[in-house]
Amino acid sequence: MKNPIIGITLDYEDNGGYSKFPWYAIRENYLTCLHKFGAIPFPLFHHNSVNNYLLKTLDGLVIT
Repeated sequence: MKNPIIGITLDYEDNGGYSKFPWYAIRENYLTCLHKFGAIPFPLFHHNSVNNYLLKTLDGLVIT
């Protein structure tokens, strides 16, 4: 049996604050939990054209 690939949304912030560049982030506990139960976490970026394709191939989705 293959390990399920689970899409996971990321936090996003424009430039300013922590960095002069825009950035994505995810809390480590989300990834650890998915990995613990045999899943492969896959980050979903904020680009709809890419995500529409990926959503068809994922086995599940975690919205953070």
